[in-house]
Amino acid sequence: MNLINRIATKQNARAYIGTDNRWLVMFATMLPLMIVSGSFGSVNAAGGNYSGYSDSADSRAMLFIAVVIAVFAIIGAVLNILLVPFNLSINGYFLNHVRGFNPRWKSPYVEGANRYAKYLEVGFTTGLVIFLWSCLFIIPGIIKAYAYSMVPYIIHDNPNLSGSEARRISDLMTKGHKGELFVKDMSFIPWYLLIGCTCGLASWYVFPYVKTVDAMYYEGLKDNAVRSGLVPAGTLGVVIETPAAPQNNSGFNAYQPYSAPQSNSDFSGYQPYTPPVNPESKSEERTIILNGEEYKPTDSGFNNQ
Repeated sequence: MNLINRIATKQNARAYIGTDNRWLVMFATMLPLMIVSGSFGSVNAAGGNYSGYSDSADSRAMLFIAVVIAVFAIIGAVLNILLVPFNLSINGYFLNHVRGFNPRWKSPYVEGANRYAKYLEVGFTTGLVIFLWSCLFIIPGIIKAYAYSMVPYIIHDNPNLSGSEARRISDLMTKGHKGELFVKDMSFIPWYLLIGCTCGLASWYVFPYVKTVDAMYYEGLKDNAVRSGLVPAGTLGVVIETPAAPQNNSGFNAYQPYSAPQSNSDFSGYQPYTPPVNPESKSEERTIILNGEEYKPTDSGFNNQ
């Protein structure tokens, strides 16, 4: 039985990004990063296509073209590594949207810059581990990719964690749910085909849509992991009290919840998102403590007491 109601979650995501055309702002926020990270790849592809039909060209000219392509390939690879912190912080940007923080367009770039070294280490080592597993065979690589797919959100919620701790938590959160995540990703194939049919124009809507659904899934997996005792609540910046609340004895560093927003803040307050769950997955009533205030579960989410 799947933990999260995929159809209802995707409906919620479309409704959310469609309100006041949020998808336009979301895509515009992603656009600078997409342009910078994709520019060198486009140059490499163009260079490769040119060199393919120049059999009669002067050998020195061909050598020059090959050197230029190699230089751009190296620059592109280095650039993509340097942009890892911002690719991670983009996930946090969509998570902040789902949580009702209404982040500004610059917030992921500010977050990526402020936590640059931390995000670079976590993102690079996580990608390297997935790559090494992929070298064994494609299937182990895919499994590890899903096992560590929550790392960007986890390190956003608690930057005190090390990369290995974030990967361990992600592995715990996704245990038994990798197939569910795979089906979720496969359900977007028609949307990706729409991008091709519209020469990329549909990406303005599709990319924010996919990212929003991914953030909603993280909230569901995090809530399940905390309620089931797999992950201590304070580790992910939220405290959940149950009749038998687990203690933080796992070795993870606890992280305090978000404080109340100050003036000139990017955020307007915390409104927890509760993804639709299947009836069989519901558990006992619980209380969420945020900034010293209690939230009780209702059919529509959490109400402050």
